[in-house]
Amino acid sequence: MNLWAVVTASFLASSVEMVEALTIVLAVAYTSGWRPALQGAIAALVALAAMVAIGIPSYTSSPRLGSKSSSEHFLFGSAWGWLQKAVLRASGRKAHRNEDAVYTREVARLHEDRRAGWRPRSTESSSRASRWC
Repeated sequence: MNLWAVVTASFLASSVEMVEALTIVLAVAYTSGWRPALQGAIAALVALAAMVAIGIPSYTSSPRLGSKSSSEHFLFGSAWGWLQKAVLRASGRKAHRNEDAVYTREVARLHEDRRAGWRPRSTESSSRASRWC
């Protein structure tokens, strides 16, 4: 396989995820202020760095038939779910996501929570993002 194709595909996939994460940070900053939004972003970066620091050495040093196989099955299962959703959306059997409506609904929910005196953490908003898919 061509190395540049892998690098390009990885970069594009990471760019999409970065845009989604930035959207969450901006939504939290808009509703709760920049401090909790940046605290959540920093916490997420620290968690990502820890997962990479622990995951890559253990993945490269593990035997081929052990944890590599199970992690490959997990990743394949996740990708299969995303592919299935994309095919269903393209065929019209599943409704396309309306990102504007989801953003508006989530901002309204955060505003209501803030009026009630509850300040959501950025990690709670980001965990809701995984359910948007």
